[in-house]
Amino acid sequence: MADAMQYAFRALAQRALTEQELRTRLARRDVSTEEAERVISRLRELGYLDDTALARAASDRRGVGASRIRFDLKRRGVDRQTVDAALLTRDPEQERNEAAQLVERNRERWLRARDPRARAYGFLARRGFSPDVIWSVLRALESEANEL
Repeated sequence: MADAMQYAFRALAQRALTEQELRTRLARRDVSTEEAERVISRLRELGYLDDTALARAASDRRGVGASRIRFDLKRRGVDRQTVDAALLTRDPEQERNEAAQLVERNRERWLRARDPRARAYGFLARRGFSPDVIWSVLRALESEANEL
């Protein structure tokens, strides 16, 4: 267990890992399932491995929408309840403001495109913003432009 524990500490020193990611890495090193579970359990006890804290930190990411965060956390092996609980802490108004800032930052470049709305919509959708957020930002931007 000592070698597996040392490897786990080195891996966690490089990047915060989910339990599933660490389990996969230990399996690649031919660590038995029982030993991997003991290592994971001990790291959880010590507070070095916490999927809930990792999900909360991911939900605070700026510049991406809730869908992107959900996808990334699921891909990393975080269970659905933990992901849902972490995303409940996101402020919808802050997410809308972040989307608006991204549009404003890229506005000049997109205005040169053949269909600026489609370009902006695609960009925000790839970043994980919901269609409701995207359309509210684009409508607000269009009404601003019409007022000028």
